[in-house]
Amino acid sequence: MSRTVALAQVAGLVVGLVAGCTPGTPQTRSPLSAAVNTLDPHERHRLKSAVTRAFDAPDGIFTGYTIEPLNIETQPTVVWAKPVGPAADRPDGGSCRPLEIMIVKEGQTSKSTVTYCRAAGSKMVEPMS
Repeated sequence: MSRTVALAQVAGLVVGLVAGCTPGTPQTRSPLSAAVNTLDPHERHRLKSAVTRAFDAPDGIFTGYTIEPLNIETQPTVVWAKPVGPAADRPDGGSCRPLEIMIVKEGQTSKSTVTYCRAAGSKMVEPMS
């Protein structure tokens, strides 16, 4: 995967987390938005990976990563995602599923539920818009 494609995918995840992506409500800032803005590119990549893996996981099973900092005086960052409901089929053949997302950075914990969708035949998971 090219660096440009990977960055575009991470940007899509970040936009979704900042926007909130809660179905049926106006797009507002998510409680995670401040935490997402503090993540470095490696941490954002791990968050995207956790979201993608959690989309296919059984309910309640989380996928998480601990990212060790380059600065030994800084605490590790933890990101995880877990499904909190079943996937719902869409008329176009895709599916959507609510995931709980958590970020722990510099001792601060942020958590929110975001609905992600996958188009039919795709492996890519995107926040619901």
